[in-house]
Amino acid sequence: MATVTLQGNPIHTSGDLPPIGSKAPDFRLIDRELGGTTPLDVVIDAPQAFMEDYEAAREFDQEMGLAGEPTPAQGYWYNARNLERVVEIQDYLAGFEAIGKILSMGTAWQMVLELNDGEQLEPFELGILYNRVPKELRQQLIDPYMTADGNEIRFDIRVIDSLPGLERDRLLERIRSGLVERFDLDPEQVTLSGMLVLYNNVMQSLFRSQIVTLAVVFGAIMLMFGALYRSLRMALIGPIPTVAAASGVLGIMGWVGLPLDIMTMTIAAIVIGIGVDDTIHYVDRFQVEVRNGADYARAAEIAHREVGRAMVYTTVIVTLGFSILTLSNFMPTIYFGLLTGLAMVFALLSNLVLLPVLLERLRPFEAR
Repeated sequence: MATVTLQGNPIHTSGDLPPIGSKAPDFRLIDRELGGTTPLDVVIDAPQAFMEDYEAAREFDQEMGLAGEPTPAQGYWYNARNLERVVEIQDYLAGFEAIGKILSMGTAWQMVLELNDGEQLEPFELGILYNRVPKELRQQLIDPYMTADGNEIRFDIRVIDSLPGLERDRLLERIRSGLVERFDLDPEQVTLSGMLVLYNNVMQSLFRSQIVTLAVVFGAIMLMFGALYRSLRMALIGPIPTVAAASGVLGIMGWVGLPLDIMTMTIAAIVIGIGVDDTIHYVDRFQVEVRNGADYARAAEIAHREVGRAMVYTTVIVTLGFSILTLSNFMPTIYFGLLTGLAMVFALLSNLVLLPVLLERLRPFEAR
């Protein structure tokens, strides 16, 4: 565990960070220098009961001709008691290991207390402070983190993406539930937004669609093999080499701790495309030899010698082509190149080793 201080805020990271100037273009350097990589916004509204009273008061003032521009002093958050709550919320959020730099109204409030020797300000003093602060300073310290009416605050957070074992979906859920339970907030008051939420939603959607898509594709492969060879046994045999190859690649990824992301999520689809092509080529030649009178062992020998050789050549050439991606400086591209080559090798081995055994055991073809 290393602790880095950035603008007075301690940032906790796990693992050794590379030195400045390291050629490894990962998130660790950004996390160290900027206090995190992916932005996350936590927005907290005023309670619904307060907002109802606030709106009613505004309507009354408008009817009486007394309504002017809304000021923070009339709002929910811009008072000493609730600003102290903002500081408590900020400290709570900073307690998450995956969270680095945090900016909010709590930062400005702590600065005000330091300048005032720790003494609280009265509401009248807070109103004067807001109006007397230079516009440029207010645009930096207040406006980005609180609405003009003082009824909504925002926490600008950076998440440490290089943290090992970071689970974004679980982190977001813990932040949301923790704020609601610990600070007695209504769930409707808390809104999480920003790039982290967008990225997490994309990944969750991809993960769900991956499962559904694989199930549909394997079902379609079964129907295709059954219709193509007019054999129920071939409908069962056809997808198995592809399933084995895809499971092998995904298993290797899990074993080495490589997470699914936008790049690695496509590997299973590549395995399916490559594996089905090899399966069709091999089975088609195997069927021809069996119907020409060869027994299953002889048909497998011929298919290995004729079609298998072409499959090996194709796999070697395409694998070498994808291996060029390992020369990239972008880690996802390197993973994609390595995993694609591994997927092709798995598909080849599955069709040359597993497929002949399945054909021999289930015997879907008969000699004419």
